[in-house]
Amino acid sequence: MRVGSVTLRSDVALDGTILAPGEQLEHSLAKGRNAWVQVLRGAVDVNGTALRAGDGREAGNASGRR
Repeated sequence: MRVGSVTLRSDVALDGTILAPGEQLEHSLAKGRNAWVQVLRGAVDVNGTALRAGDGREAGNASGRR
């Protein structure tokens, strides 16, 4: 294991992005999948909820909604 790395022993996909001010991102989830958003820097709105650096939130559900 590398220093600072993450070990995942599960069926997951890990994505990251950097958004410019005003830029939007939409991510579709397959039915039965969930999503988690973790904000590292700045602030974002996730499905109507304002998040700041350090905040995290569930952003999907098992029915396949975004």
